[in-house]
Amino acid sequence: MSLEDGPDPQLEDLEQQVSDFESLISSSPDFDELFAVLEAEQVIEGSERTYTAKEIESIVEAGLADLRQSPAERVYSAGDMLFVKEIPEAHGLRAKVIELVDRERSNLDSSRHEEVIVVPEYRVESPAVQKVLDQVSQRAVEEMSENMVEAIEAGHDRSFHNLEHAQDVKTAALKILDAIQAVAPNLIDIDASRIVAAAADFHDSVVNGVVNRETGKFQRNRGAGPADTDKLPENIKAEVAASGGGNEELSAKLAVQMIGDVDRTGAVFTREMNDEVRAAIDATHPAVTFLRFDPKEVDEPFKKYFPANEKGEVSVFAFDQNHLKPESSLSTLAVAIGDLSYVGQVSAEEFAERGNAEFREINEDIGTDLKRGVENLDGLRKSSIAGQMLQWVTSQVPFAKTQAMLFERKLDDNLIINNDPAGDAIKKGLRDLYPRFDNNLVGAIERDVRIAEKYGVLLSPNAYPAQDKLFAELAQELGY
Repeated sequence: MSLEDGPDPQLEDLEQQVSDFESLISSSPDFDELFAVLEAEQVIEGSERTYTAKEIESIVEAGLADLRQSPAERVYSAGDMLFVKEIPEAHGLRAKVIELVDRERSNLDSSRHEEVIVVPEYRVESPAVQKVLDQVSQRAVEEMSENMVEAIEAGHDRSFHNLEHAQDVKTAALKILDAIQAVAPNLIDIDASRIVAAAADFHDSVVNGVVNRETGKFQRNRGAGPADTDKLPENIKAEVAASGGGNEELSAKLAVQMIGDVDRTGAVFTREMNDEVRAAIDATHPAVTFLRFDPKEVDEPFKKYFPANEKGEVSVFAFDQNHLKPESSLSTLAVAIGDLSYVGQVSAEEFAERGNAEFREINEDIGTDLKRGVENLDGLRKSSIAGQMLQWVTSQVPFAKTQAMLFERKLDDNLIINNDPAGDAIKKGLRDLYPRFDNNLVGAIERDVRIAEKYGVLLSPNAYPAQDKLFAELAQELGY
């Protein structure tokens, strides 16, 4: 029983992600004015080729279909969307499409009775500036897509670090800016939103790494500079040296390079703003740290997840962001929180799905073996895989708890927030944006208990082949 047949689902998923991004900003049900322009000139000159009126109509209609089917959280105002690359600017076509998108958004808002993200007034750009920002975003999509295709074709998994993740971070980080600006407009300006959008778009544009030959695990070339990469295992150091730097460092360099290619005069992104983009990407670097607990504060059922050592101390492994400093800008803070603090924002189901995706991305050996078919693995290997899956599910409990603690630390440490008279209101607004830490902690515990009870039998090599079907179910639980 093979868990995967047919075309590579990762490449199919990537194609869908690119399609979603490129069609996200299309049209409205009222095409009369647009088609009047098209009928006036049947061949339209674009930046790269000419288009027939029929081709433009098809692009707009397809975009409308995608817009209507997108979840509410994926429907942005025209000013914050990636423009359909094919829509030429001639005869004001692109401007007309933007107008129609905003009209359709209003219709969707009324019909769905769901939240539709509206760009606050402070983030509204002129058409000329918006064109630059859209081109920067499109460069990020193209660069990351190319990186992903190369990785997938080389046999790597990109279930987590993909275009959807970049857009999730961008949306979350902009919401953070909006929450701060709502109570302290003096702290956030339009430059901050440009910095955040570019940094989020590019923060994982480079995801290099190698598979550890001993463990079969994919190890990312993490690092925003020598202080990070010098701590990596020797085999990773060699890869970092060969590629010219760690992933965060290279992503930041690529962002600044692409911004410069698009904004050649520096009219939209100043040198100082480019430095901020670089700092925000650097701040997404996850560094290992240990958080200490007072043993008296660790109650059931948490003792299983936070055991005391022989000295009676409780110290828990955690991922912190070592380049996020008390003096960091609010743009940098927004991107860092948007990248790693999602535990406090998403549903329990989404939290589990993101964890599953990262497990698959790291454990390339497991994905490779499962593609061979469960029946082709011996009992020892299947019990080992089951153990790694159960251990990962368990690890999501301390991950949720430590990220909740680090979220509070980030708010309490930032000097800009805490030195502002509205500091307490700012922190309340950000906590309101991230209210689900406790819910997801409880959900992670419940999931861990459920999976341990149902699949614990799979830890014995002697359980197979009798339990092959149950093993396949566990693999599906982790998204395989």
